Amino acid sequence: MIWKNLEKLCFLRINVDNVFKSFDEVFKENSENVYFSVEFLPDRQYDQRADSAIQCVNLLIDEDNDINVKSGKLIILIRKNFSDELARIKILYK
Repeated sequence: MIWKNLEKLCFLRINVDNVFKSFDEVFKENSENVYFSVEFLPDRQYDQRADSAIQCVNLLIDEDNDINVKSGKLIILIRKNFSDELARIKILYK
């Protein structure tokens, strides 16, 4: 029960994020979708979203837990035949 509350309150932005429990859920309608993921570099880039989630969890549980949170993005491209465009899109996330 507490995980559901934390998921909604700390780990997602309701207006822009979708939560999937597995890749099967993501690709159940179209297996031809192309995807790639990006995340912050550990110890080199500050991850404000992860830090905020840790602080939120500690406030809600009312304990100072030693938890680790990482955030990232899964970009799913729902279209066929875009190999040239895919390379240009990936450059934006480097």
